[in-house]
Amino acid sequence: MRTFLALVSLGAAFICGWLTQMYFLLRHDGWLWRASITAALLVYCVGAILTAERLLEGVWIERLLVAGACGAMIFGAAAVMSTVSAAHFEGFWLPVAAALFLQAGLTLVVFALPVARGFV
Repeated sequence: MRTFLALVSLGAAFICGWLTQMYFLLRHDGWLWRASITAALLVYCVGAILTAERLLEGVWIERLLVAGACGAMIFGAAAVMSTVSAAHFEGFWLPVAAALFLQAGLTLVVFALPVARGFV
């Protein structure tokens, strides 16, 4: 499961890196705020990769990843809600949100579920 989390996190990291780059290149209104959010999500994805492959260890990093997973889910839900209700439909947000939800869900299964069940 950890290897699958690392692979999905790699894809999500690629997406977040692409979004960050596009915000910097296009510089639409609010670009710095959006680039900061996607850069933070990129750092979260890289942290998930490193922790899943046991290059980073510790309870504190796992708790940060669980918090990051919750943030990624909130960001993904907000992206879908704003896309669906917007006058100009930006369809690329739907697969981006799906990738973030998959990655965040796997993070929660790998790092939060064993703690909730008392296995750690």
